[in-house]
Amino acid sequence: TDTRLNVKQYVVGSGPSTLWVRQLGGRIGDRWMFVAGTAPLEPGHEVLLFLVGAGDRRYVAGMAQGSYRIIRDASGVFAGRAFPSRRLPLAELEQEIRAVARARR
Repeated sequence: TDTRLNVKQYVVGSGPSTLWVRQLGGRIGDRWMFVAGTAPLEPGHEVLLFLVGAGDRRYVAGMAQGSYRIIRDASGVFAGRAFPSRRLPLAELEQEIRAVARARR
């Protein structure tokens, strides 16, 4: 399945404002195939993704492990995922990502 995403920001690096993300599984007509472990990419939901690939077509690194759902509530903005279970402030996750990227340069 190819999913078109509008990019609000890049935590590390830069790229196009629209990306296509390809995952296993999908739907054609009334037939569908679900692949356990794929990242849930649903219309209207914000996500933070770790992507691999080049150009405007990418893949989620580590399947669902490379995907965090953005959760906005009265107590703040968080990044969360179901497996392995993790929920932390979005700003904290972004800071961790930037620190690792700087260390690898």
